[in-house]
Amino acid sequence: MNDLRLYAVLGQPVLHSRSPNLFNAAFQANQIPAHYTRLLAPTAAAGLRLATDVGFRGLNVTTPFKEAIMQSLDRVDLTARRIGAVNTLLRNGRRWAGFNTDWIGATGALTRHGVPIAGRTALVLGAGGAGRAAVHGLLAAGAREVWLANRTASRAREWAARLGSRWCTLAEAAARAAGVDIVVDCISDDRAAAEIVHSVTGDALLRAAYRRGTTAAPPASTVKQVDGLAWLLHQALPAYELFEMQPAERETMAAALLQPPPGGEAHSPRNIALIGFMGAGKTAVGRELSQRLGFTLADLDAMIESRDGRPIPQIFAEGGEAEFRRRENAALADAVAGSRQVIACGGGVVGSAANRDLLGRRTVVVWLWAPLETCLRRVAGTPRPLLAVSDPMSAAQRLAAERHAAYAATARLVVGTDETGPAEVAAQLAAEFRNLWT
Repeated sequence: MNDLRLYAVLGQPVLHSRSPNLFNAAFQANQIPAHYTRLLAPTAAAGLRLATDVGFRGLNVTTPFKEAIMQSLDRVDLTARRIGAVNTLLRNGRRWAGFNTDWIGATGALTRHGVPIAGRTALVLGAGGAGRAAVHGLLAAGAREVWLANRTASRAREWAARLGSRWCTLAEAAARAAGVDIVVDCISDDRAAAEIVHSVTGDALLRAAYRRGTTAAPPASTVKQVDGLAWLLHQALPAYELFEMQPAERETMAAALLQPPPGGEAHSPRNIALIGFMGAGKTAVGRELSQRLGFTLADLDAMIESRDGRPIPQIFAEGGEAEFRRRENAALADAVAGSRQVIACGGGVVGSAANRDLLGRRTVVVWLWAPLETCLRRVAGTPRPLLAVSDPMSAAQRLAAERHAAYAATARLVVGTDETGPAEVAAQLAAEFRNLWT
C-alpha cells in the first residue's frame, strides 16, 4: 500500500466532484495501485504546494483555478496556452506541467451522442476556461463557424481573436442562437458535472439561452441535449491516459458516473471524520467546524480517556499500544453510529482495515495534512507515547511513512493546515459541506 500512486482534483468547491468515481473505477479495473481523491485549497498556488508536499503525481484542476494555476507551473503545453487554461497536471520531481483535455471532452461528448460538428455552426456561451476550450475543440473538429458570447464584450472580442472565432455579447446571443446548429452553455451551474456544461443541437435555442433572452421554449423534437456528465467523462479519458500512459477504461468510467458524490446521496448531513498525523489540527479544526455546522464534536482520544478513567499515556504504559487500539476501535464504532458529528480521530486510527472500512461507509473523511516539522512543533510538551523516544523526528517519519497511503486512500478530501489556522480551515470545510448539502 505504501507504493500507492496518488492523484486528485483541485478546486473550490470540490467535494461534489465525481472525478474520483471515474478514475478509481479505472484504476481498479486495470489493477493499478493508485488512488484519486480531492484537494481543497484557498488559492491555486497553495493547492499546488499541498499536492507537491503530500506527494501527488497528477492533478485535474477545476473552477476557479484553471487559469490562475498556470502562473505556478514549470511548463504549459501549446494547446493549453492557446486556450488560456489547464485542467490536467503532471508532476516530475517537484516540477509540474499543464495540459488541457477539456476541448477533447467537449467534442467527444457531442460526437459520442451523434452530434456532427464538421461543417456546422456553433455558439458558445461564456468566455471562461470551459468556453474557450469548447471553441477550440469545435474549430479543431471542423466547425464552419463558431461564435463566442460573453457578458463583457471586450473579453469576448479578445478571446475570439486569439482562438479564431467570431464573437457577440450575451445580450445578442439569443438572436444569434436561432441560426446555429450547436449551442454550448458554459455559464450554467451544473453541479453534477462540476462547472461543465449542457450542449444541444437543433434549430432552436438551449433552455438557458431562452432564459437569457426569449420567452418561447423550443419544440422537444428539435433538440438533442448532451448533459455535462458526458463532457466530464470525455475530458477524463485523455487525462487518465496522460496519468498512466495506457488506454482508459471508457465503459468502466462511464458506469462510475452513476455513483453519487460523498455524503450527497440524499443531500443531507452525515458524520464528518477528520484524520491525519498527530498535530495536524484534528481537534482544533473539529471544534471550529462542529460549531459552524451545528454538529457535535466527538474527539476519540477524549472519549477513550473518559470511558477508561485513565489518560492515554497510562493506557499505553499499562496495556501497550494493542490495548489502546482496541479501545480506540470501540470508540470509533460508537461515534460513527451517531449522526451529525465531527469525529476527530487519533493519528493511528487508519492502521486498521476495519476502521478504514467503517469510516468510508459511515462518514465523509477529511485528511488534514501538515509537514512533520509543524506537527511536532504543535505537540511539543504534550505526552505522546509513540514519540517518547530519543529521536522523536525519526519516530515521526517512520509513523508518517507507514500511515501515508492509508490516510490518502481513506480520505474523500485533503486539506492543508500549515498555511492557515483552524478557524480558516474550518470555514473552508463548512463552505464545502454546505455546498454539498444544498
